[in-house]
Amino acid sequence: MASFSYGDSVQELIDKARKNNPEIRKIEKELKIQEKKAKVARKLFNPSISLTFGGRDAFEKPYRAVTFKISQKIPYPKKLDTIYQIETKNYEEKYFFLLSKKNEIIQKIYESVYRLWLIREKIKIYKKYIELTEKIKSEIEENFSYGDRLKFLIIVENLYKEKQSLLIDEKIEFSNIESLINDTLNDININLKIVNIDVTPETLLEEMKDKSPLLQSYRKRLERLSKSLKLSKMIYYPDLSLSLRTTPEDRLQDSFSVGIGVNIPIWRTIRQEQIVLEAQLKKVSIEEEIRYIENLLRYQLLSSYYRIKKNRYIYNLINNSLKSKHGMNIQISKMEFLEGKRDISDLIIAIRDSLNSEIEAVESIYNTNVEYINIKALLGEL
Repeated sequence: MASFSYGDSVQELIDKARKNNPEIRKIEKELKIQEKKAKVARKLFNPSISLTFGGRDAFEKPYRAVTFKISQKIPYPKKLDTIYQIETKNYEEKYFFLLSKKNEIIQKIYESVYRLWLIREKIKIYKKYIELTEKIKSEIEENFSYGDRLKFLIIVENLYKEKQSLLIDEKIEFSNIESLINDTLNDININLKIVNIDVTPETLLEEMKDKSPLLQSYRKRLERLSKSLKLSKMIYYPDLSLSLRTTPEDRLQDSFSVGIGVNIPIWRTIRQEQIVLEAQLKKVSIEEEIRYIENLLRYQLLSSYYRIKKNRYIYNLINNSLKSKHGMNIQISKMEFLEGKRDISDLIIAIRDSLNSEIEAVESIYNTNVEYINIKALLGEL
């Protein structure tokens, strides 16, 4: 597909981006935070501590004393385990979502490098046709009328204009790559080749269903919402709380007291029912979203697959047939102009058609590589 030399390779560019790109670094930090959050989900809630001054004795007479109380809420065992499962699924959802975002950034780097290659290839083509038109001009200008000379000068100047515009685009694209990797580069030398895919679209679709980071993220969200629905129904389960209280007394055994509380929802409230219904609606909503995302990704993958086939066909047609025919057409148009059989406009059209054909050929190479990278991104393989 692509090979690099005399500069940073594509893998080196990606490695630099992983280290330096602010978005990627932010994503990796978020993943670490989510991972830690999942690990602490099984721990009990923080205990509550209170310290009060003053009190009343058995006869309700105030006296000076210090009371210390600590209480710990202990959820129903299945609740704590379900909360842990929810946080684990939340981490997995975030992991795959952020992985898809990271893939998007890496895909942008690939596409920017490929655009740089395309720009440089176009510059080569324009240089070639500037030399060609200058050579043809020197061979036939003795036969030029004033109008012929003017028409030929226009095509030459347009070629120079396109080349200069591309030279500026080259600098812009190179700068864009440096911004994406957040580093400076000496140069990037890349050689792209036409891409072919030997596997069937059905095979790729099956792979995407299992590997797509975006789909995986949505599925983990569905699993999380299923656990959240389960937890919402546990609102009717009892919770336990333990408390320890100490107040200075004459006898040590009177200084401490232990309490056990049980929170038992005796009846269902509207608020409790609403929590359950909201969880059910969220679950149904994400199921619909998954079906939509599956169809969208399917369209994107098949589009890329068939665009590769289409551009490969265009490239082969130009390279194997049209390129030589355009060359012959230029030579015949030049000879017939010298013989007075054809107008200079015919020769200019022949040169322009040949130029456009070569441009289309390199664009086909670029397009197959871009679509291939899109497929790799959809499969989570960047």
